Amino acid sequence: MLQYQRLLNLPSCILLEILTRLPIETISQCRYVCKTLRAIILDPYFCKIVLSRPSILMKDNNFSIYRRDRFYVLEFGDNGIVLTEPKTINTNFDPKIRRLNLVGSCNGLVCFSSTDSPGFLYITNPLLGHEYAAVKVPYFDDFVYLRSYRWSYGFGFSPATRQYKVIIRMPGHITGETELHVCTLGTNEWRNLGEVPLPKSSVKFHIDVNSNTGALHWIYRNGSSYASLNAFELGEERNRQIPLPPCLARSTAPMDLVVLGNCLCIYNTNYGKNADIWSMKDYGVAESWTKDHILSVNLSAGLVSAVPVPVNLKGNGGILFSYEKRTYSLVYIPESILVFYDPERRNFASIDLPDFVTFSKAYAFTGSFLPLGSAVAGEHWKIENL
Repeated sequence: MLQYQRLLNLPSCILLEILTRLPIETISQCRYVCKTLRAIILDPYFCKIVLSRPSILMKDNNFSIYRRDRFYVLEFGDNGIVLTEPKTINTNFDPKIRRLNLVGSCNGLVCFSSTDSPGFLYITNPLLGHEYAAVKVPYFDDFVYLRSYRWSYGFGFSPATRQYKVIIRMPGHITGETELHVCTLGTNEWRNLGEVPLPKSSVKFHIDVNSNTGALHWIYRNGSSYASLNAFELGEERNRQIPLPPCLARSTAPMDLVVLGNCLCIYNTNYGKNADIWSMKDYGVAESWTKDHILSVNLSAGLVSAVPVPVNLKGNGGILFSYEKRTYSLVYIPESILVFYDPERRNFASIDLPDFVTFSKAYAFTGSFLPLGSAVAGEHWKIENL
């Protein structure tokens, strides 16, 4: 007790410095120690400092049909240094669930889908880790289930309406044509927005984590080439097209959408030989596309492809990449490694992870202490304990 009193008697600037050096999970636990620490931790200035740390979500490469997919949260410092031990996310939403997929992450909240339970989406705050909310999928029955492999999901936040929303691209319940459905968290009501320009195969929505635009983005491929970059604005609930860089409008090379430095970016690879990162400096303006990085991608040592994890590291502006490893076995088991790209030296360096952490996919993540009830509050919603 005496040491505790001495801690609280420290100058506020020193106490703030001590707290900012702790892992986010420990900081979250400190909220329940006393009112003084809780007030400091929930202060917007403190949250901005702590939660600006680069973090990622990692999905393990579990191939067992008996074990649930696991996700970790990992914090990074400058130059790709791992700051803390990985925190395992509590995903015990339903005993029958084994396979989980990340739909999206926004303001510290994470949305999951599962092929074992396709009638629901699950939302939780992994840093708090003690509660979740289940979102029921519209029109779900056995007939819809047979076509669930064609669904695509999105999760985001509209700064204009201050609402969180989930969207599903799915075949129509009657016509079978591709339709877009949207649900505002807390209302438990799905709205059918009609047909959208999406191909028949599964398409992944990419959320703009900048939150200034409040939009989900995807690239629509027309035949063998990429036709357009599309955005779904969560506030007005409407689709619109965003111009691509002219040199990419008819490109057949693989492309991914990411957000780096608060800019919507396109990661364009030339089939493993090199890669470009195009940044849209002024959102929605075609002339603002800028080629920021021209990377020489080294695919030696059994590495087959590289995908940027949209995390900008402080210091020299480095970028994390997830490399897929080439495996030689009868059964394909996806496994990746993390590498750090140094824009000054223009080279890659591998990042050492704890031995027990093997992963197949990595995603950008920004934590928060936002209670789940603040995002999904509503008389038709029920928050369950984990």
